[in-house]
Amino acid sequence: RDYAFFVPKDLAGKTVVAQGTLSRRLLSADEAAHLDEESASAAERVPGPQEEWSLVASSVVVPAGR
Repeated sequence: RDYAFFVPKDLAGKTVVAQGTLSRRLLSADEAAHLDEESASAAERVPGPQEEWSLVASSVVVPAGR
């Protein structure tokens, strides 16, 4: 929240413990297509409505050696 802290990008695929508020938002097919067009991701595009999950973290713990 309010960019109080940042999480390193190199944590992809690692196990962490996070606390915060998880929320789900349903995107219409048009919204999803618009976000896909703006994305630099090479991920396969899925047509139609989509779910968007987001986490507003209040804390993140990265266990040592993970």
